[in-house]
Amino acid sequence: MLTQAPPQGSCFALFGADIILDAALNPWLTEVQKGPGLSLNDAVKLAVLPAMLAEAIALAEEARFKTLNQQSMAKLQAQSNFEWVINDDPAAVAESGP
Repeated sequence: MLTQAPPQGSCFALFGADIILDAALNPWLTEVQKGPGLSLNDAVKLAVLPAMLAEAIALAEEARFKTLNQQSMAKLQAQSNFEWVINDDPAAVAESGP
């Protein structure tokens, strides 16, 4: 059990998302879970989850290293099977707002 908060950049979270596609193939987010189903009880999960989790952990490790060393996250080497979308420009992030 943690007795104090870890230093910034020391944690990551994995969320699950349910997305449906309409007739025009537009994605619609229907639900986000803080505890996604990670059981390997069907062929699709067995084919996807191990590689996805390995890459997520590698990305989190690299992101932590870059954060601690004040480096840009624009080009993560661990990213290979997923598209990484990030905006390092603080002004643009502030403009987008909550």
